[in-house]
Formats: sequence, structure tokens, C-alpha cells
Amino acid sequence: MNWKLFAAAASLSVFLLATGVQAAPSVRLSGSMFSVKEALTDEIVAQIKADQGKVRDMSKLAFDLSKVSNEDVAKICSLYPGMAELRISDSKKSVTDVAPVAGLKNLKKLRLQVAAPDLSPVSGLTGLTSLEVNDDAINGVQWMSQLTNLTTVEVGGERIASFKGLPSLPNLQRASFSNAKPDDLSPLVEALPGLTDLRLHYNEIKDLSPLAKLAGLKDLSLYGATVKDFSPL
Repeated sequence: MNWKLFAAAASLSVFLLATGVQAAPSVRLSGSMFSVKEALTDEIVAQIKADQGKVRDMSKLAFDLSKVSNEDVAKICSLYPGMAELRISDSKKSVTDVAPVAGLKNLKKLRLQVAAPDLSPVSGLTGLTSLEVNDDAINGVQWMSQLTNLTTVEVGGERIASFKGLPSLPNLQRASFSNAKPDDLSPLVEALPGLTDLRLHYNEIKDLSPLAKLAGLKDLSLYGATVKDFSPL
């Protein structure tokens, strides 16, 4: 092994990390999903347009945006309002506005790892079946009230203090809520009475007794949760 070359490469890696130098924007197509990293530049958009003919079924068109900006989100929503799936990941320091997603009326799956205090633009996406949100800027779930077609729910946010506003989903079997500080679990139980699998990871929970009403609950995970009294279980 050329140790001098190895040491030089290691030093360069440390320098890039220390200075915050970003990797070059890139795009990759896999099946019906375009994965975009770092930024949605004009060159990336041109590449997407050149490759979209390779997508066999445009009704399943999907985008996975990683480490992007508010402007990038607005651009992709404007260019492809008919997309079926959108993922915005690793963007908790750069995406604070999700208003553009309100126009994605055909959206079935949505994943957000952002820092947007207002998720009301999501409320009108009533065709959603899968929702994954990790957003420490939201303080509740009222924006979910109209999303009655959900079959998958994963929501996390350290400022969430109440589960009031959860849509009535009697047939939903699995749900996950993490890093929240709910004052009462009753709204969750009332909205999701058919749960068989519930994850409440890293939550601060005052009272577990409402969970006793979930007659069909088979799996309950409280990993990392702060619970004062386990006796109701």
C-alpha cells in the first residue's frame, strides 16, 4: 500500500468534512424513482427530462430528494405535479417550507425529514396512503385530520405535545410516533382503535392506561421512552 497516498486521501477527506464542502449534485434513476442528491440544478433537471422516457409507468413516478433546499422542493413540485411519491430526506437544516407539496394531488406516498413548522399544505393530500414525517418544528398533528386513506403512519417530532387531530383510521393496524411529549394518549386510541402494532419510541408518556382500550394490540414498543408507571399494561 502506498501510505503517503493513503495519508493524503485521508487528509483531504478530513479537510472536506471540516470545511463543509458539499458533494457534487447527482441524479440516479431506479425503476420509477429519481434520486437527487445535494441540489436540483438545471443540469440535473435536464438529465431527469432526458431519462424520464425510461420510466415505464409515469403514474408511478417518484422522487427522492436528499440534502436539498426550499427552492429545490418548489422546483420539482412545479415540474412534476403528477408524481405518485415524494421523499425529502436529510433536509432538516435546509427545508423549512413544504407549501409546494399542496399541488401534488396524485401523491400516494410522502416522506419528510425537514424542519417545517407548518405542515398544513399536506392536509389536502387526501389520496395519501403512506406518510412518514420527521420534523422537530411541528407541535401537533392537527394537519393530519383529513388524511383518512392512510395505511402507514410514522410521525416524529420533539415538539409534539398532543395527538389531537389524528384522523379516524379504524382499519389502520401499524403506527409509529417518536420523540413526542403527548399529554394524553386518548386521542391516539380513539382515532386508531384497530392498531395491532404500535411504536412509541423516545416519547415522554405520563399515562399508559388509555392503551388498555386497544383490544387488538399485539405488539407495543416503548424503546427509549420515559414512562412513569407501567402498571396499566
